[in-house]
Amino acid sequence: MFSIVMMSCDKYKCLTPAFDACLDRYYPGHPKIHHIYGDDVWTKRLREGLEYIIDDYVLFMLDDMLLRQPANQEMIEDALRVLENNPDVAVVNFEKNYREALSFSENWLKQKDNQMYLHSCQPSLWRRAALIDNLKRDEDAWSWEMTWVSNKWTYLINKDADIMEIGRTGDLNWGVARGRLTPEFKRFLEYEDLYSDEIKDFFRPVKLSLITPYYKTLKETKELAKVLGPQLTDEVEWIIIDDGCNETELDNLPAKVIHLETNSGGASIPRNVGLDNAEGLYIGFIDSDDSVSVKYIEKLLHKIHTQTFDYCLFSWDYKQPNFAPVLIYDNPPEWNQSIWNCIYHRNIIGNTRFNPDLKFAEDAVFNLAVRKGKKINIESVLYIYNGGRVGGLTWKEGQKNKKSL
Repeated sequence: MFSIVMMSCDKYKCLTPAFDACLDRYYPGHPKIHHIYGDDVWTKRLREGLEYIIDDYVLFMLDDMLLRQPANQEMIEDALRVLENNPDVAVVNFEKNYREALSFSENWLKQKDNQMYLHSCQPSLWRRAALIDNLKRDEDAWSWEMTWVSNKWTYLINKDADIMEIGRTGDLNWGVARGRLTPEFKRFLEYEDLYSDEIKDFFRPVKLSLITPYYKTLKETKELAKVLGPQLTDEVEWIIIDDGCNETELDNLPAKVIHLETNSGGASIPRNVGLDNAEGLYIGFIDSDDSVSVKYIEKLLHKIHTQTFDYCLFSWDYKQPNFAPVLIYDNPPEWNQSIWNCIYHRNIIGNTRFNPDLKFAEDAVFNLAVRKGKKINIESVLYIYNGGRVGGLTWKEGQKNKKSL
């Protein structure tokens, strides 16, 4: 008998429920599935995972190779018989042949040596010992497939039967490409009702949206752009909401600028407009006359890519050199209820918005509603607050925390 091996990695675990569901739908009564995860080198991870499997044969698949049509169980059983009766055969590949091959049997062709793709990540029934033998070098999946293979084993491939349809036909791409869902794969997940919130969130192209309400601070906002602009990546969007100023120079900045026709009289409405237009998995806020560190986006994206959390707090400093930085190792001081030293998961925000009737402490009310769930911290100073705005609560606390001169 054989078992199924699904090769994945830790970060793509969100695909596992969809993978298993498709096997259940289109391959009823399938053998046991072994999921191999981890962050080690691809071949090393697979090699070590195979050592714990007792079956002599394994049906090898990748995490984004979701079965889309009923499996041809008769052909799979024939492949198993071939392996059992021919101890020199390492693998029977289920994709249709497109390489140089010789006749072997009614359903299978023998592939010639010294070709790439004899090591194939397409659905294949492998002799487990042979697969381990072909994973001796530590390399990624692409390098493994591109190896020119010439060894003692015989490699077979499907003549022309439909065995396991995973979506790679014609110009279609079947799954994840360069860390993103292909449009075809996304449509398939939606059609099969398998496009879960976990998959949506993980493969959301924009990981971080930064919202800046703007009102007559052109000089400071340009200075902010000089620091923030070079840090922006395809995973980060900066949204500036011009609060009735009709400031056309903002359109020259590396941001998505939304011009409001009339001034709203406060930061709440512009921030709400930003939230309504944000595409990111996480949301952050930057005031238009403040700034950020040169590692701001790098450190935030690192947390987003390596940890799961509902909100993340980070330390901050004043623009004025005679004020002491506010280092946050756990929770911020009670008086520090600002939103700009935190990023929030879009799901924890949900439909929560800033109260437009509040002109003071709207941050605190917002935080009371959304700072829930799993919290993490970045102890580094990432935000630079303009403490020169006289009279505010944060300014008053800064006066208390002035450095000794």
